[in-house]
Amino acid sequence: MSTIQNILRNYPTPDRSLLLPILQEVQRSEGYIPAEAVVLISDYLKIPTSKVYSVSAFYERFRFAPGAKYAICLCSGTACHMEKSGLLIKEFEKQLGITTGQITRDKLFSLNTSPCMGACGKAPVVRINNEFHTGVTIHQVAELLNMIKNQEEK
Repeated sequence: MSTIQNILRNYPTPDRSLLLPILQEVQRSEGYIPAEAVVLISDYLKIPTSKVYSVSAFYERFRFAPGAKYAICLCSGTACHMEKSGLLIKEFEKQLGITTGQITRDKLFSLNTSPCMGACGKAPVVRINNEFHTGVTIHQVAELLNMIKNQEEK
């Protein structure tokens, strides 16, 4: 039995209102929404695959392809922008050798921006996977990346 089928077994009564929780669980488990999952969810909830796809495509957090192991996301909200988040973005791009929206060749890092992350008083904010770093400076960019790379070497 596939991981997706196991996830669906957690929802014994098929109900359209379960679409988002199921998609969230698949994303958490697989790191993205595989095509197989769209079909299985569609069959299970008795809704068209186009509906499953359109709902998941609407939300920025859902991906349809495997992502990087470490998703780096910089806040681009007004407060972070005023605190030079643009310079941080440029420094991450320089250190990683990619531009915003790309994944490193080794698939270790992706780099993106997001609207306000809700920590305006602690700007600028960087999220790495689900861990938030506040008041980040340009000098801390290399430290953050080296910390992750050192963890990977262990």
